[in-house]
Amino acid sequence: MSGGWLNALPRLAMRVAVRMYQEVISDQIGLLAAGIAFYALLAIFPAMASVLAILGIFFSAAEITGPVETATAAIPPSAASLIREQASSIVAADHSALGVTAAVGLIAALYATARGMRHLIQGLNVAFNQTETRGIVRRWLAIILLAVFVIGGALLGMAAIAVIPVLLALFPEAVQAQSIVSVIRWVALFSISTAGIAVIYRFGPNRQRRSWHWTLPGAVVACLLWVIASAGFSLYAENFASYQRSFGALTGVIVLLTWLWLSVYVLLLGAELNAALEAVFHGERKRRAGAPEGAPAESVPRD
Repeated sequence: MSGGWLNALPRLAMRVAVRMYQEVISDQIGLLAAGIAFYALLAIFPAMASVLAILGIFFSAAEITGPVETATAAIPPSAASLIREQASSIVAADHSALGVTAAVGLIAALYATARGMRHLIQGLNVAFNQTETRGIVRRWLAIILLAVFVIGGALLGMAAIAVIPVLLALFPEAVQAQSIVSVIRWVALFSISTAGIAVIYRFGPNRQRRSWHWTLPGAVVACLLWVIASAGFSLYAENFASYQRSFGALTGVIVLLTWLWLSVYVLLLGAELNAALEAVFHGERKRRAGAPEGAPAESVPRD
């Protein structure tokens, strides 16, 4: 990137921020996130049942319980306890029935996740200002493939969390190695999550394919904001809010639904950031390409 582009970065950053703010308001992503979060709530338990049943075939209940607690560490405690209770009932089931549970759960998880992904893609189309023009076959192929991608990613992530403690237990004296591996595990999970979000941004909405560098900024920001927002909401829900007094036995469900809404909102926010970056930088490139003769030639970021 040439000096001219570097000098223009503050101005372009301000234009990106203004455009993003305007699009977030006009697209009503809070309302979109609420609808998507509802379908995510319907999908999360069948998907969890499928993933845990498959893991239960290869791991004991004790080996799965720890990874479930680790995977739900970023979720507000009220919602995490709800998920852990459901997980405990699944892994405690008769081992001979886990195969059937896994098969039935996988079908149910794929159906529920596909429904949630369908609405997420609609939200991404809005964020990128796109109209859905794909035929029903292409559209549902994208939906199903992304749903399989999400379930597969969750399965691999949970398997990795389950396997690492087992491997570390083989070397109890390697305390330093255990600390290093623990840090690497969280860095790897963050990187995988960012890559997964980038894949959804690139292949979900109905839009002309862009290079990966147009999907990564929003993916990284969305992942960082999700960590911060989850930690902040957990602190608020457990110390300041009155969910327990207001909702009683439904507290876990309400907190989980609110956390899902927050997560989807952040996901759409990352898409809005990518859309704003593309619009502003492509607009600047066109403006410079049409500069009068004699203007200094400057390199331009490519797609």
